[in-house]
Amino acid sequence: MAPFRNPEFAQAYHRKGEACRDIGNNELALKNYVRATELDCEFLEAFLDLGDLLRDLGEFQRAADNYTRAIKLDPTRTESYISRAHVYGAMGEHELEVADYDSTITLMPHNPILHGRRGAALILLKRYDEAIDDYSTLLALKPTFLWVRVIRGDAYAAVGMNEEAIEDYTAFIDLHPEYAETYVSRGRAWHNLGEYQKAIDDHNQAIELSPDLGEAYYCRGLSREELGMPMPAVADYRMAAQLGDKNAKKLLKKRKILQ
Repeated sequence: MAPFRNPEFAQAYHRKGEACRDIGNNELALKNYVRATELDCEFLEAFLDLGDLLRDLGEFQRAADNYTRAIKLDPTRTESYISRAHVYGAMGEHELEVADYDSTITLMPHNPILHGRRGAALILLKRYDEAIDDYSTLLALKPTFLWVRVIRGDAYAAVGMNEEAIEDYTAFIDLHPEYAETYVSRGRAWHNLGEYQKAIDDHNQAIELSPDLGEAYYCRGLSREELGMPMPAVADYRMAAQLGDKNAKKLLKKRKILQ
């Protein structure tokens, strides 16, 4: 037996839901959107709008369920997968988030933003090699998206590809030398390669740009210690701890050094 449908009434409830949402009455909008989907089980836009409202209300699982209904009605519509990926991300379900981006990228393989979003989810899953592939594709499609070099640099560093990380950080720094955090990231990569003076130089620059950046002092302390400079290193750890750096506090406590 075919399910009951009344598309005309469903449209009326959907329009009423839109009007209620426009005036900020989300409770009444929700009731009308639900009624619209009950009256027409094939009303794609009603399921999407209901999903959007539930997402905005923080009811992520119910939102995902409605996006799933929309996907079943039209599995070629990228908007539905993207919306569901957003709520999966908000729920911390990053494997499911990646799977939705997989489906979307299959439909739109040359969309750079989708590769960036999937890359971000992959980093949260510590699937760094795959994230690097996504960011590389994004850069091939949009070379002007310089910020991607920093994120890919972080992914390279996470898998021990420090030379590649430095190349990405440097490309960003050459055009945007005003961000202290990027110098810290490059300094860490230099440290990992045993280039301690280059690391210190980067951390010096970071501190000059942002004197209250505790991480820069902590990282400089690590490199100073490797170069046989224990007292300046301890001074850096203390400054980092004063600025709230958790790693510095932990190190000083472990070594029983007064902060």
